[in-house]
Amino acid sequence: MIVTIIVFGLSSTIGHANAATQNGANNVSVNLLINYGNGTLVWYNQTSVPSSWNFFNATELVTRGNLGAVFFASFGSHFVYSINGVGCPASNIFCDKAWGFWTLDGICWDLPFVGIDLIPVSQAATVAWFLTSAATFGQTPPTGSNCLNANIAVKPGDDQTVINLNTKGVVPVAILSTPTFDATKVNPLTVRFGRTGTEAAAVHFSLQDVNGDGFLDMVLQFRVQSTGLQLGISQATLMGRTMDGTPFRGSGAIQVIGS
Repeated sequence: MIVTIIVFGLSSTIGHANAATQNGANNVSVNLLINYGNGTLVWYNQTSVPSSWNFFNATELVTRGNLGAVFFASFGSHFVYSINGVGCPASNIFCDKAWGFWTLDGICWDLPFVGIDLIPVSQAATVAWFLTSAATFGQTPPTGSNCLNANIAVKPGDDQTVINLNTKGVVPVAILSTPTFDATKVNPLTVRFGRTGTEAAAVHFSLQDVNGDGFLDMVLQFRVQSTGLQLGISQATLMGRTMDGTPFRGSGAIQVIGS
């Protein structure tokens, strides 16, 4: 299959898409991908939009209004059935194809279960529309692989997962192996831990069975000062990739103290 990638702002033989821009003092920049499901991917990178907008507004902007959409008052949002003339016809908006809207959380694509009008542009920096068959809707992300769920243990072996912001030390976090996830296959150089899972890189790692289940787990050490954690945060997130590049994500409860 031939894959065509068109990127706004990229000057090369693969061309570029000219994204319209709304200039203003209270604007934010978003990256919006349209994956037509046939090997053609068009990126509208660094598109400036008003911070008060939602992603339906942003999609209208980059497509210059070339959208097929119906607003459902009961849903509080538009249902998009066609983008730039691709998708379902107006005479059959629920055909055998479906546009899915995805948001990128670090390295993991998520399919929000709310309408496009209910997602403000301030919520995500990178998003995507992906056209698939209705039968396979939501099964595959617009780029890369599905994000695996990983079980983690913050401060394994400690009954209290208290993190003191005043410390200059490290916090240990274990990626737990299960019958369906092998932590020994994790690439430790890709792992990040903190408020969103994109902050601190590991300064050390080891393999050990921290919970006595017979499976080796990966224990990583992260500098507390690099985690971006703050008072009031009750959950920390870890993200990374396995040796074959598959992304994964896990979260754990924490108690943050200090200042």
